[in-house]
Amino acid sequence: VAAYGAWYTSSLASNMALDAQEQSELSSVLAPPIPRWSRSTCCWWARTTGRRTGSAPTLVLVRIDPVGHVITMVSVPRDTPYEYNGKVEKINQMFAVNGAAGAVTAVQDLTGVKISDYVEIEFAGLAEFVDSIGGIYVDVPYTIDYQVYTQDQAPVHIEAGNQLLNGEQCVALARMRTAYGDDQEAIRQSNVRAMAMALMKNVLQAPPVEIPGLIQNLSQCVSTSIDLQTMISLATDFAQAGNPTIYTCTGPYKGDFMEEYGGLWLCYEDPEGWATLMKAVDAGENPEAAETTVNGK
Repeated sequence: VAAYGAWYTSSLASNMALDAQEQSELSSVLAPPIPRWSRSTCCWWARTTGRRTGSAPTLVLVRIDPVGHVITMVSVPRDTPYEYNGKVEKINQMFAVNGAAGAVTAVQDLTGVKISDYVEIEFAGLAEFVDSIGGIYVDVPYTIDYQVYTQDQAPVHIEAGNQLLNGEQCVALARMRTAYGDDQEAIRQSNVRAMAMALMKNVLQAPPVEIPGLIQNLSQCVSTSIDLQTMISLATDFAQAGNPTIYTCTGPYKGDFMEEYGGLWLCYEDPEGWATLMKAVDAGENPEAAETTVNGK
């Protein structure tokens, strides 16, 4: 038992560890968490593993309150403008330019939140994990047929409604934008958060004897700056507390093609909107009303 415990701990830590350079770069920009109150996590959902392999399609700022057992997920639209070296870029490009540290810095500048942790989730590994647990139920807003841009894979069809999705379908739903009209980014971000909630609930509501194996499998697609003991402590605490309160919202996402930036499609700059949204999030409140005000829904 002792030998298995040591192997399990070592394997888990190794699977989720960032490489030495990335960890060093992150240490210079991450803030210490507030003791016994909250942790703010910058979470990127990446297409491939490895450092700086390209822009990340989905970015979520997560606030974890281990006292009140509240989790708040704030989607940062990928087309949010961010000025870097005197040039305006899409914020999701900061991962490609400066890796995890660049992503964290950009989100801190945008939201005014000091981020204490970083998590990166790789799509291919996530698909394998979803398949290993028999799929997850997600409320799909529209029927879609997703075709990868390279055209070298068969389209993935998903019906609208509460559907049991396999790994391939989860990846397709996370990437699909074009089927949703003017609100395509907001709906896609909502789909990603719905899948994240389904995954969390699947792990936290599993029988205790199954949780170590689930975490072990999930670790294959996760890289993070959070130390293993903290992860185990948070997961155990939330599991024992029962169903946590989960709030979700999307940051300002309205936008247009900007001629001044070479015709690039960008969200409108909205510092007041971000301030309104983050005021509710930082207070541990449900940000739904603030999101409605900011995005005019």
